[in-house]
Amino acid sequence: MAFLHTCLAYFSGRYSARFGGGDPLESLQHRLEAIRILNGRMGDPVQSLTDGTFGAVAILALYEVS
Repeated sequence: MAFLHTCLAYFSGRYSARFGGGDPLESLQHRLEAIRILNGRMGDPVQSLTDGTFGAVAILALYEVS
């Protein structure tokens, strides 16, 4: 679910910036939900090393850079 929320946050934020439409609050809500899920995963040694966790962290980093 973290990966899904990071994708939704990234694309809704990019859409809003590019076309002036959409809801920037929606992007923030998805980003915060992804961070909440990732914080929970970081406490688990197995879940912290999954592909989904790495992907979600990478997309969050991309979101912050762009």
